[in-house]
Amino acid sequence: MSRSVRFAALLGLAALAAQPVAARNVITVTLTQILGTTDPAKVKDYTEYLGAVNTYEGLTTVDGKGNSLPAVADSWTISPDNKVYTFHIDPKVTFQDGKPVKAKDVIWSIRRLLAINKGPAFLFSNLIKPDNVVAKDDATVEITLDRVFAPFLGTSALLFVVNSDLAMANAAGEPWAETYLADKSAGTGPFSLTSFVRGGPFTISRFVGYHKGFPAGAIDEVRFIPTTDEATVKALATRGELGMSSRYQAPETFDAIGKMKDYRIIANPTASGYYIKLNHKVAPTDDIHIRRAIAYALDYATVREALYPGVGVGGPMAAVFGDAYASDLALPTQDLKKAAEEVALSKYAGKGKIPLMHGYVASTKFEEEVGLLLKSALDPLGFDTNLRPFPWNVLTEMANKPENSPASVQIFNGPTYPSPDSIFYVQYHSKAAGTWSSMSWMQDPDIDAMIDTARGEVDVGKQNAIYKALQKKIVADQTDVFVLTATERHAMHRCLTGYQWSPIQSFGYNFSKFSWTCP
Repeated sequence: MSRSVRFAALLGLAALAAQPVAARNVITVTLTQILGTTDPAKVKDYTEYLGAVNTYEGLTTVDGKGNSLPAVADSWTISPDNKVYTFHIDPKVTFQDGKPVKAKDVIWSIRRLLAINKGPAFLFSNLIKPDNVVAKDDATVEITLDRVFAPFLGTSALLFVVNSDLAMANAAGEPWAETYLADKSAGTGPFSLTSFVRGGPFTISRFVGYHKGFPAGAIDEVRFIPTTDEATVKALATRGELGMSSRYQAPETFDAIGKMKDYRIIANPTASGYYIKLNHKVAPTDDIHIRRAIAYALDYATVREALYPGVGVGGPMAAVFGDAYASDLALPTQDLKKAAEEVALSKYAGKGKIPLMHGYVASTKFEEEVGLLLKSALDPLGFDTNLRPFPWNVLTEMANKPENSPASVQIFNGPTYPSPDSIFYVQYHSKAAGTWSSMSWMQDPDIDAMIDTARGEVDVGKQNAIYKALQKKIVADQTDVFVLTATERHAMHRCLTGYQWSPIQSFGYNFSKFSWTCP
């Protein structure tokens, strides 16, 4: 029997730590963001997707290369016109209460997502009419799209299936059981939510009846601690209580833990970009010359080599997307002379100091250091840079209107489905505006038209040509500062194995694939 990793009595969590731990495989994982909701119709960031991936399943899932694989559905067919998708439910799949999944559960879940119209709904709300999701029999669901959407199969991993009977039995008069599902799980996933303190720790426990089974040394329980305190993470590792750290730790934290005998630092290239979003609708970043000046001012090499690991990127999309990547785009470099020239060309030149509100995620050391680095370059060029740290939940709320969004803000953004469309639509299409991913507020009809054309193009070669043209147009407009493509790192206990990066946000953190290998 593998030993358990004990839960630390830190940050006022003594009551949880005092609970007796059975001889099971229990690991502690640190996060830098709080879990806002467990509702699969409302998930929007990496922590909420992490929760959903472990407690629910979509119709499909993906492997590490982005290929669609069975999940709730064990097979599917696509009509010749690419508009009708027929999914066949795996008869082995059950909800965590033992109830088999039926077509009615899939239909209810999709209609619920469309009605609530949050989280992943933006992908489907203008694509699927509720009445076009129908049961052909108890084990077969047919979804008819309003138009061709080439990435649809990949996005079906986000059509999380909810136990409709359980949800409605606890709905308390609500049409979609939103209160109940805000802090309860009702899915087919490998874990169930067993405790949740809003804004604090949460715990998931293994569902032994999970239809895909578990490897030897399966993880029985995962206890998540949201914390931005680097000392807490190092203390957990010092005690041997840390199973896996967040990817957003400071370099010195990784260095310190990496020297401990029971820990290793794993690193993986990703498709996630680190951007400085430049708000096109507010001063001074409404001026393209100011946007270019900011881009020329950043010391990219110092960010990548000293503050956060990553590789250079010429535009909004990572090279991992292969033939869709515009490899002829030049990598940005710092050039303070050109930055000064761009300031002089702007409409703000000669009018005194140029105020710039620059936002970043609070209590994350490297984010602050990137902001300070940028400020040190901009202020001598005539800017008055006001660095503003915001809690993540506040920053996401500020994204709802351009006037509420900072002029510039540091943001990570990675694909939520395995297609370049996940980079372009989410960040740059006008219909997707109003989220933390889209705080550049570009709203360009030409960009919208190119994205729409690519979405309806099933010829991969033609689609890739559109994606390359999109990258070049976005770069020419200096929509964002393209800082790097992230190399994700985690501090991992030597006994914990099974992590594999996934091209869909947080899908790599499916703990049913992890094992504890020590006795």
